[in-house]
Amino acid sequence: MKYPDYFPSNCPPVEACAKEVPAYRMCKTNCITRSDFQSYYEMGKNFGGKINGYGVSVLSDEQEANVLASMPAHRKDYLARGCTAPICGEILRTPSRNSSSHITWWLYENATPEKYFK
Repeated sequence: MKYPDYFPSNCPPVEACAKEVPAYRMCKTNCITRSDFQSYYEMGKNFGGKINGYGVSVLSDEQEANVLASMPAHRKDYLARGCTAPICGEILRTPSRNSSSHITWWLYENATPEKYFK
């Protein structure tokens, strides 16, 4: 599988692997599309050039995902449930200050992660 041409040479990091894990992601509606799985880079957001900005954020813990979904910024969003399909890309656990179950998922070119969430 091939990564997008815009990925830097060190992306994803060598520790990343193609693995299936349960995952949760905030989406705009319950009609999940590929646009719900855009990276900061794809959205044109500032991410400080860190390689995580080329990946998609998901959570692996349902309780943490429910807490995120209850926050004011996400109350109108839909909490999608699924898995990180290895055919779509590689993952790395990247815990953050707010989420110990945070995972960065670097998607292959033409990946269809939306097929693995509902």
